[in-house]
Amino acid sequence: MVLKQDNKHEIVKALSPDAKIGDKVANDGSKHSHAKDVNFSTKWFTGQGAYDHRAGIKVEKLICGKAAFAAIHKAIEKAKKSVDIIIWGFDPMMRFNPDEPNNLTIGELLEKKAQQGVECRIMVWYDNIGKLGEPTLIGSNYAGAYDPDAIYQLNIDPRPEQLRLNEYLKERDELKDAIARYEQNYAQGKPRTVSDISQYERNKKKLAQIEEKIAKQEKDMQGYGSGSGGQGGPSHLPEDQRKAFDWIDRVSRRKVANLQLKTRNFTLTENNRIYDTLAANIDETNVNFKMKATMGYIPSHHQKLVVIDYEIPESETCTGFVMGHNMHRNYWDTPEHYYYDEDANRVQGFGPWQDISMQVWGEILYDINENFITAWNRITPMEMEFVERRKAIKETAFKPKGAMEAQFCRTQPQILLANNQYERSILAIYKKAIENSHNYIYMENQYFRYLDIGKQVKKQAFSLKKGYKEFDVETNGLYLFVLTNNPNSDKLSSSTYEMMKELGQQQLMPEAQRTLLLEEEKKAFEKANPHYATGRPFWTNTPDPIGVDVISQKDQERVAPIKYNKEEIAKMSQQGEGWDIEGKEGKKPFELEDEAMAKLGLRVIIGTLTTDSSVTNPNPHFTQGNPRGVETYHSRSTRYRDIYIHTKLLVVDDLFTFLGSANINARSFWGDSESGIAIPNPDMAFSLRDELWQLHAKKSVNNATKNASKAIRCDSKENYSWWNKKMTNNWKNKAAGKPLECHITRFWDVETAYAKAYD
Repeated sequence: MVLKQDNKHEIVKALSPDAKIGDKVANDGSKHSHAKDVNFSTKWFTGQGAYDHRAGIKVEKLICGKAAFAAIHKAIEKAKKSVDIIIWGFDPMMRFNPDEPNNLTIGELLEKKAQQGVECRIMVWYDNIGKLGEPTLIGSNYAGAYDPDAIYQLNIDPRPEQLRLNEYLKERDELKDAIARYEQNYAQGKPRTVSDISQYERNKKKLAQIEEKIAKQEKDMQGYGSGSGGQGGPSHLPEDQRKAFDWIDRVSRRKVANLQLKTRNFTLTENNRIYDTLAANIDETNVNFKMKATMGYIPSHHQKLVVIDYEIPESETCTGFVMGHNMHRNYWDTPEHYYYDEDANRVQGFGPWQDISMQVWGEILYDINENFITAWNRITPMEMEFVERRKAIKETAFKPKGAMEAQFCRTQPQILLANNQYERSILAIYKKAIENSHNYIYMENQYFRYLDIGKQVKKQAFSLKKGYKEFDVETNGLYLFVLTNNPNSDKLSSSTYEMMKELGQQQLMPEAQRTLLLEEEKKAFEKANPHYATGRPFWTNTPDPIGVDVISQKDQERVAPIKYNKEEIAKMSQQGEGWDIEGKEGKKPFELEDEAMAKLGLRVIIGTLTTDSSVTNPNPHFTQGNPRGVETYHSRSTRYRDIYIHTKLLVVDDLFTFLGSANINARSFWGDSESGIAIPNPDMAFSLRDELWQLHAKKSVNNATKNASKAIRCDSKENYSWWNKKMTNNWKNKAAGKPLECHITRFWDVETAYAKAYD
């Protein structure tokens, strides 16, 4: 493998031979003519990484956990020589194939393969501070130092929480029925007794109390357990907790031949390098002191990769996976995203989950393996025989498996390239793709908070607008479609708000605007009255690039009437009186800057994903991992549940796809180790985008006739209109307690106050 220098003047060409755009100025300042004589694929790749692009690659998309984990399970079952897993999170008791009879957990499957002589290696990120926020290695708390007697005294009733929740739901429906009957009688003028009125008031009070109990019960059932049995599995499945503890203990003590489990982290020297790099690039990273400290000194190994039978490349079993999924139970879901866990056969309490992985074949496995053995060798440098065996496999051993070209990309702070900089080729790929965009950019990502990406999208849109005008090409501009999660957390506040503001969408975070305005007024008062400012923590007076011009005068005027009333904002949201609904006169301060963006040639739409209780399976399964049937109860009232978006996907113009582990934030682009695959292939880009939009919005319009390239089938204007229509209708339906028309809902965060982000 040859490590290449940073390419300061990479070729960034126009979209395709039939694009009528003239010379283009790249981010590096170099000028390039349009792409009549340029290879289509190479212009999408980067020279700023450790690995070059590969040809003869086969790639298959795996949308949602059911497909992804079934494919991984199948590949491991067929393995003849080796299984290599490098992952952020691993749960040995997770069932990859819960729909199959007598399915094994991943831990049991790996033990089975090890007993057959297959060498199995698992590498998981583990940090004593980081695990306090979210466990990565499930069952690790007691590894090598736990009391088996205490573990086996855990309550063995597998489902008391669900049964209790079902009782609450039934009681809630009965109370709602009683309240509705009373109100209907009152509206019809029927006589009411004192007893009726008193009972009505008691029912309303009980309903409020039962709603609180339901919310608490659902919260208690979320995720992995904590406390004395913590990080051993779901708290309502104690048998799995015990098995997880035992598995980790057994494997970590090397009691299973051919099965190794290693954890990895960063050294202090590497932490310092990340911190210094973030500080030295402050103009782009836009991080504050807390963000630098958190990302620099608690970075994570966030890569998610699997390689099967690398040492027998001629075998049909030689394959790999580039993943967004972690091997945790919450990542398993079906594309339907059913509201009820038992309908999907999800583990109870983990909820709907959107994610994507890819299975790959061909020469790109050479690069994925090199990434693995380098990381493994850092932990166990004495295993030279294994490393030498792997190095003996040459690139030429991998015969073409398909017609695609692809590039393996990383963020990798632990390894310096020839230019004495660590690798950030994922960020380079994002910038390259945006520079090559002409029609639309689609980002489906867990986070959406990297300011420089927002700036580049605006710059690209304006550049295209000028170019199209000069060459008299009819266009509707550049469209940015985004699906992400509401932050609902102060730790993500300022960076998310800055991204929204850059794209004219800051009104989607009204509580952040309200608290920001109050904070700016407070600072102005303290400046005029310095004796009131004493006693403030020293860091609040430290200059911070995020604090510059975060709220415009126009926004201040909009927010001012309700700046002291948080409840008013929440009420507006709940009643459907936000910016996209015909609200009451004088109660509509939130308006997106669509026209301002349109003048730049940019249209932006940002959404989230939601499911409701009408999305059910007529033939529900039992919840996976539970030997008994689950007593289900489907409430008559429409209930709503966020679909957590964990995807890390970029699609551009039905031509280019990037999929991997990297979020759109400074941590993934600069701090954590990340992995991904860049694929400039029209068939892959179109099929993936089209399938996802059909799943999310129940429609994908592909009859475009005026695009710069005939390869782009997406009718961005019509899809943009459809998304807006569905988001508005879903807003109204949710406010009225009706089923949603599809999963797409408007990004609208009325909870998160403005605060300096720290991650």
